[in-house]
Amino acid sequence: MDTIEVHEFEVRTMVGRDAWGRKKIQPLVISFKMQTSISKAAILDQVSESVHYGLLLKAITKFVEKQKLGELEIFAEHIAFTILTFDIKRIFGVFLTIKKPNSIHNSNSVDISIYRCFEDVHHLEKICLDELNNCGLTIPNLDNYNSIKSENASINSINTLEQSILDAGNLYKEDLFIIKGLKINVLLGANSFERFSTQVIIIDLTLHIDKKDKALQKKSQSGNFPMKTLNYHILVQNIVEYVEKGTGYLTLEALSISIARVCIVDFGFEKVSILVKKPCVLVFANCSAVKITRTRDQLFKELNLVLPCLQNAISPRMESHISYISIGTNLGDKIKNIHNSIKMINESDNIRVVDTGFLYQSKPMYLEDQPMFFNTAIKVETSLNPIALQKLLKRIEIELGRVFTEDKNGPRIIDLDIILYDTLVIDTAELTIPDPGMENRHFQLQPIIDMDPFAVHGKLNSSVCMLSRDLITIKGVVNDLVQVMPLSNSEKNGSKSVVLAHSHQKNTLVMGVTDVVGESFNYGGKFDSIDEAVKHSMNLFKEGADIIDIFSQSMSVSSKMFGPGEEAKIVIPIIEGIMSESKNYENKPIISVNTSDAKVAQKALDAGADVICNISGSNLNSDVFNVAAEYGCPLILMHKREDSKAISGPEENDDKYKNDVIPLLTSMNDIILSI
Repeated sequence: MDTIEVHEFEVRTMVGRDAWGRKKIQPLVISFKMQTSISKAAILDQVSESVHYGLLLKAITKFVEKQKLGELEIFAEHIAFTILTFDIKRIFGVFLTIKKPNSIHNSNSVDISIYRCFEDVHHLEKICLDELNNCGLTIPNLDNYNSIKSENASINSINTLEQSILDAGNLYKEDLFIIKGLKINVLLGANSFERFSTQVIIIDLTLHIDKKDKALQKKSQSGNFPMKTLNYHILVQNIVEYVEKGTGYLTLEALSISIARVCIVDFGFEKVSILVKKPCVLVFANCSAVKITRTRDQLFKELNLVLPCLQNAISPRMESHISYISIGTNLGDKIKNIHNSIKMINESDNIRVVDTGFLYQSKPMYLEDQPMFFNTAIKVETSLNPIALQKLLKRIEIELGRVFTEDKNGPRIIDLDIILYDTLVIDTAELTIPDPGMENRHFQLQPIIDMDPFAVHGKLNSSVCMLSRDLITIKGVVNDLVQVMPLSNSEKNGSKSVVLAHSHQKNTLVMGVTDVVGESFNYGGKFDSIDEAVKHSMNLFKEGADIIDIFSQSMSVSSKMFGPGEEAKIVIPIIEGIMSESKNYENKPIISVNTSDAKVAQKALDAGADVICNISGSNLNSDVFNVAAEYGCPLILMHKREDSKAISGPEENDDKYKNDVIPLLTSMNDIILSI
């Protein structure tokens, strides 16, 4: 079929973000081919019988200068609709490529290539018409569009409708999102000299997007947008990290399959094409290269992976989703409110807490005459749908004592909101996701940034990290959150129940040690009675100690260790004595118990202790972690050299330290994830 083409038409506009994540005006290069018939214009040699591409470019320029769209994908849909409706009699389809140069570090461009035809016009009208009208473009009435196309369906005995679709090939069913010229330094090659120095490889990555999966939806509060757009910055970052950390490949073939795996297995794409070039290997050639195309089915069979649809049909695995839930409180015992809410969520069916943000103190918004808030967020893995998840959160709020008033911004015992649910966008009377206005609230953004700065706002198609930066740099909202760390599972100790966590906010606390062993610090600190130990502890507190540590385990390997029963008989009465002596104090001492025995730790917490502290982190068993998780108390771990000669000997070197501590940290992480 004939085409009229425009190549590399340069425009400047704001679409998406630049390589640094900023919303800036950037260059775009637009190329397109319009499917038409030039027969009449050729025979009569009349411009009026052809598509006036000069006027078309003026219309495109007018739209580009005024448009306020968010991402490249929806921008392309609007350009395609503008072209298709410019001359509804003569234009049957359009091949459109939009190139966004230098939008990713170390790459040439990000391109999108789409094909839209007469079949798509009414669908595009629903999502594009309002924005084009707002930009001052006049779109012809499309009520008779189908009949006009039918009247012009046959030119020179060729069915133009059928031929236009045939000429489109694969682009009729799929769009292409292309990342060109991505440069990565890798250790790659089978030659011995290639194992000692990295070399540059160049990757062209093509993502094949099924048009039926794009799920474009009509205008919403934030304008026209696709239900799910591609955050290609995150994809590229993952590919770069995967390739750089996994270097050691001998062949381009293995490397290309690994990149395909990231795209298909980790990011869920159904089909990818990858071209990997190795410029430095051949002296008399530009490069060697491997190009592959893989579908999900092909890759899973090739790697002997199990497709989700092939799992046991009798007891299928429930689909898992990732959701971020914000937690806020400014009434009652705020620390206990947060701990109880997290515990109740984690103990519910079909949901598991997999990560938490840090804890922040924040000023109230909207209604300022109320107490300060404690805020955090959690990341959960759940098979609950969004409505069921919301009902669960509301039930937990009620069980924790929340009273719902007319002013939703007023004081509250607990506030649980679904901030994100995958990248889903929901806007109904009963539920809105992402949480409306979260992009304007540091107390919702920052805890999610703590867990995953690249978590994506499905509607705005921006990471939470970018939204936070925009809130500061563009909207001028200062991040005045104060990060705090609880020193107890409740606020029973008054203002000292939390401590400022950041170095620039630091308020150093002093720990006083009540040593009931006597040989631990070689200063003869053993007390003759429980009363003496309590008296010593209170003297330490009155002299300025914020934390009292009941030390019942000797650091000397020559000392006799207490059994759990004997240790508890000494420690528990001391804790009870301190609690009794300080019961009338507004700010009470923080009590830590230094033990590696889970039963002793549990009894100590029941008696009023706030912190579990342990010098023998390398010998710690998982039961202590379980106790700390159950009670929601801080757990302080330290590393101790186990050998008596090592204790009195020279300091450990870095290698010895790493050999001891790194396995310990790995083991601790495994235990925490299992709780």
